[in-house]
Amino acid sequence: MSLIPRALLAAGVATALPRSRWLVSPSIPIVAGLLNWATNRLAVAMMFYPLRFRGIKRVGWQGIVPGKATVMANKIVDDVVLRLIDLREVFARLPAERIAVALEPVVLEIGSGLVHDLARRKGVGALAEPIIGSAIFNATLRSRASALVAELVRDVQAEPEAVFDLRGIVVRGFASEPKVLVELFERCGEQDLRFVVNSGLFLGGALGVLQALLWTVWSPWWSLALTGAAVGMVTDQLALNLIFLPVEPRRIGPLTVQGLFLKRQAQVSAQFSEYVVANVLTARQLWDELLYGSRCRAFWRLLALRIDAALGVAPDGGLPNVAGQGLYNLLGREDWEWLRAEAVQRMRTALPLAVPAIYQLSDEALDLQTTMVERMARLSSAEFERVLHPVFEEDEWTLILVGGALGAIAGAAQAACGV
Repeated sequence: MSLIPRALLAAGVATALPRSRWLVSPSIPIVAGLLNWATNRLAVAMMFYPLRFRGIKRVGWQGIVPGKATVMANKIVDDVVLRLIDLREVFARLPAERIAVALEPVVLEIGSGLVHDLARRKGVGALAEPIIGSAIFNATLRSRASALVAELVRDVQAEPEAVFDLRGIVVRGFASEPKVLVELFERCGEQDLRFVVNSGLFLGGALGVLQALLWTVWSPWWSLALTGAAVGMVTDQLALNLIFLPVEPRRIGPLTVQGLFLKRQAQVSAQFSEYVVANVLTARQLWDELLYGSRCRAFWRLLALRIDAALGVAPDGGLPNVAGQGLYNLLGREDWEWLRAEAVQRMRTALPLAVPAIYQLSDEALDLQTTMVERMARLSSAEFERVLHPVFEEDEWTLILVGGALGAIAGAAQAACGV
């Protein structure tokens, strides 16, 4: 090749590089903004979905929140729920007498059935019929039935922690069905999650201007990949900081600045309380915890003691007291023991079927939503921050690195395509 063609070729390369560089530069902020909008949207989706692991063996993905639902649910209990709900105060609102009236039919049915069966066991069924159907018998049985249920409710109110596991019911409500926890965060953090996505556009675009200026003076093929990764990571970190920092309001000149999520404390308090009461702390779930939860043995023990008291059994030793001695003598030990055991068993069978009749009464009396809203609104900013922040901090670096990796890939592709 002659010297002249070589010189022309060199000149062409020398002019082509700057021209290519200047053609690419204006597109860098646009691509950076759009890219970071897309990567932030993907990162937010990866926080919550899929609800179940999808992949082959260990290669795959599950949303960060559903994948760590138990850990996050425990954090919500420790950081939020235990600050809002005092079991003694809440259970004290249960109207013992009204619950006794509502459950009276089932207790009367059990009592009447026991007396009928006992009479047949003794071989005096026909003789006992007139007595069992008398007004005095029914009034006595009704009085005993109402007293039994009312006193059982008061037993629960006296020491609710012994029979009710608040942590257990909340963690189980969130962790057993991850969709519940995902929906809670999506509802309470809707505006903030939208900000994370949209911030990728304007923050990414702004940083893309700096990226473009750097490209005009420093443009090895890999530089756009490097700066693209930096922009992706920085925009994600900035977005998270703007949501939660500063925790306490700060005056900067004429402005008062605070994390975007923390400014919405009143609104989020209402959303959080409404959702938790409707999905985790319903009357059905509360009664299920009493009847079947981790501390249900203590509840059924209280019921057995109340049945014993109705039969005239002393609380210590399990023997008839003065009031119950006459019944013991009349029935004999075998039938008396049968009556005690059968009464407990029939109540354990019937009570779970009967409590749906008091769900509405329980919800209205406990009024958990009002209590939670009022107390949540009074939390300090540092305490309130713990409502949503766990969903981000649990795998915050995962989100930031995802943004950086996708930024690097897009930057390299942009440099390769010259756009």
